[in-house]
Amino acid sequence: MPTGSCWCGCGNPTTRRSFFLAIHDRKAESRLIRMRYGGIAGLRAAHGYTPSGKNLQKDFERWRQAAERVGALTTPATAAGG
Repeated sequence: MPTGSCWCGCGNPTTRRSFFLAIHDRKAESRLIRMRYGGIAGLRAAHGYTPSGKNLQKDFERWRQAAERVGALTTPATAAGG
C-alpha cells in the first residue's frame, strides 16, 4: 500500500507503486537497526546469531531451500516492496 510519499521519513514523493525512493529503503533500514540494536552486531546477537550461538548463514540457506521448494522466496514485507 504505497502512499505516494517515501516511507523513510524524508517526505519526498514517490510513484504510487513505490514505498521508497532509490536507496531510501536502505537508509531507513540502517537507521532503524542502529536505533533499536546499536548496529548489525547487536541485531544479530538479539536474535541469537553470535559466534557461539546460531549460524545465520546456515539458517538462511535452510530458509532459502525451503522457500524454493514452495516457490516463495519473499516475505510479506519484501513482496510489498519494503
